[in-house]
Amino acid sequence: KANSINENAFDKLNEKTLFWIGFIFADGNIYSSNRSETCASKISIAIHPRDEDIIHKFSNFISFTGKLERGIIKKEKYKSPFVSISFISKKIAKILEYYGANLRTSKAPGPKNGVSDYKHFWIGYICGRGSLGAYKSSRGKYTTFSPSIRIVGSLDMCYAFYDYCSKIISESKSRPRKYKSTYGIVYSSMPAIKLMKHFFDSEEYGLTRKIRLAKQIIEKHSDTINSLRPRTENEKIEIHRLYSFNGWSIRKISSELKIDINIINKTLKESGIKISN
Repeated sequence: KANSINENAFDKLNEKTLFWIGFIFADGNIYSSNRSETCASKISIAIHPRDEDIIHKFSNFISFTGKLERGIIKKEKYKSPFVSISFISKKIAKILEYYGANLRTSKAPGPKNGVSDYKHFWIGYICGRGSLGAYKSSRGKYTTFSPSIRIVGSLDMCYAFYDYCSKIISESKSRPRKYKSTYGIVYSSMPAIKLMKHFFDSEEYGLTRKIRLAKQIIEKHSDTINSLRPRTENEKIEIHRLYSFNGWSIRKISSELKIDINIINKTLKESGIKISN
């Protein structure tokens, strides 16, 4: 059967559906098929063979029984292998269109009808058109590797991502900006670590390579994440006791409890405790 898929795969909005809507926004294409008598929309996803696992996951998701296509894209001196999946479905195309995807999805203005409010939509988009890692940063004679997470896409897409992330990392000053013919937004250092933890810490479903990388970065910076998180009521009581009754300095509390000094200062001030210089 030329187009054997589960036409109802996108009917219910759940974590997997949201992931694939986001991934199609990022790496998919929707276009009219002249080979179909009804000119129904053809949906395709093409990726590098190193990430072929994501194609097989999508194939299982829609119960695809057709053949995958393999080939090489040639542009001047540049050659890039690919593996792709494609199918015809007017129903699924309509659902994707409702959420903002349209012909040539990568050029879509942005997500619609609340789909960008969901974490798994953004996990799918990051797996498709996002990048994350620890990138080299030099200041004078010092070189560090700063965690970073970035997406590219339309300006509306980048602002939708910014709006979502602002609820998690309101302290970040990152904003969408122009990159040649597209737009992007980058989060670095602690905001990037917080976002990776939010999106990937408990996730197993998605692009294996990026999930593994995110978890490696989270694990490497776990102590820093813990030192900066808001403290529990019991921890606040302990900080108060050590400072007010035991006479410990803020620096000693920070060292012993492995809590950032700024967090201790903030905790004491919120408790109405006068901090001595």
